[in-house]
Amino acid sequence: MIWFKNALIYQLADTAELNMDQWETDMAKHLYAPCLQQQPVSLGWVPAIPDTESLVHVSGAFALMCLQRQERLLPTTVVREVLAEKVAQLQQDEDRRVGSKERQTLKDEVIFSLLPRAFVRTTRHYLYVDIQNRLLVVDAASEKRADEVTGTLREALGTLPMTLFQSHCLPAPVLTQWVKDSEAVPAEWELQPDLEMTQSSNSDIKIRLRNLELDSEAVATHLQEDGQVVAIAFDWKERVQALVNAKAQLKRIRFADLITEQAFDAGGDDKIQQMDASFTLMASELSALMKDMKVHFNLAVDA
Repeated sequence: MIWFKNALIYQLADTAELNMDQWETDMAKHLYAPCLQQQPVSLGWVPAIPDTESLVHVSGAFALMCLQRQERLLPTTVVREVLAEKVAQLQQDEDRRVGSKERQTLKDEVIFSLLPRAFVRTTRHYLYVDIQNRLLVVDAASEKRADEVTGTLREALGTLPMTLFQSHCLPAPVLTQWVKDSEAVPAEWELQPDLEMTQSSNSDIKIRLRNLELDSEAVATHLQEDGQVVAIAFDWKERVQALVNAKAQLKRIRFADLITEQAFDAGGDDKIQQMDASFTLMASELSALMKDMKVHFNLAVDA
């Protein structure tokens, strides 16, 4: 089954070519291969659905892809210990101080010698294109990892102009207004008592409030002190639960049981069909949610 836990969203430019057959051809030139002995990280494309051949799995208006990542795990403590031994031995043998540049060279040598013996970790990062709405959605817990995924895709395709979804959605002012005035919250959205606030005048201040009713005195006090809601959990149409932040990113996504059961029933006993069904249903739900985000959070632009 394919259910994204995160959604870092990008708006593809009108000039971006969305010919999935061409994407398949271009990505086939950048297939995954395991790390070489001295290679810290290896990235490459694998079939979007295991036990199939297509790198780009198209289902209706959605196209699923998978980037496989393998990295050699070399703990910094191990590197530090081996480096310290080498520096100490060199200072003892030659009776001199080891400078910073020489220390860096020694460190590089240590890493080079240890990499072949390091354990490897292999992970998969899924992403999909909403062709009709020209959105690229990456299941990544951090922006750094999402940038790596989109950068690898751009490298395979040659070019892929896009902007962050944040450029089209400004959630923070709207979320703040929703918390201040519960009647302003659309019927489809049910805000949950799990939010993060900051101050408009000092974004370094972070306040996390959990298990407090949104109309509580504590929340009201923070709002009165120039507080701004920068992340909040919600239930959308009793179909999708997630946390949305000020960057229009979705975290901790969960889908209602009726949706996951529908995918299971549609796929039957065939694992490939189950993955196809879950992906299609998931992408359809997220597509509708993102349209709703654009409608409501764009209100901040007009305000």
